Amino acid sequence: VLDAPDLDAALALLKSVPRAGAFHLTLAQACDERLLSVEFTAQALSVDRVEAARVHSNHLIHADTGRMSQIVTGSSGVRQRRGEALLNETPQSEPQRRALGILWDAADPELPIYRTDPADSDVENTLASAVFRVGADKVEWAVYDAAHEAVRFDMRDGLVPVAG
Repeated sequence: VLDAPDLDAALALLKSVPRAGAFHLTLAQACDERLLSVEFTAQALSVDRVEAARVHSNHLIHADTGRMSQIVTGSSGVRQRRGEALLNETPQSEPQRRALGILWDAADPELPIYRTDPADSDVENTLASAVFRVGADKVEWAVYDAAHEAVRFDMRDGLVPVAG
């Protein structure tokens, strides 16, 4: 998929090859206004065009695939509901701050969105948080090792690791 020359080729590849498991991808490309949410299993593939901010927490939620039999872990269900609530509560004026606020939310003491407990109940801790900005002619992204800390990697005009 990463080697596909454009979004249509990436979708064609996902539709044509044998698939296993269940996954969610968000596909975007500079110079293409589409932002695509793609869910797939071995049996199905669903593509939704993203027109407004939304969250996705690792289980099937599209109209085409969300009714399929699946195991939704406690943390995945809680994170989806909490992320949707935060999305509706936070102002849209600062998209990066809004995204990080959701990704770093730890309000639920048992199953927060941002998770770092070594004794985590379902072994689903946060490894890192990333924010992508897809523009008319470029893709920029930033990776954060920990909540409320400075960016660790910043991709604008080349990968720039931040001195730690």
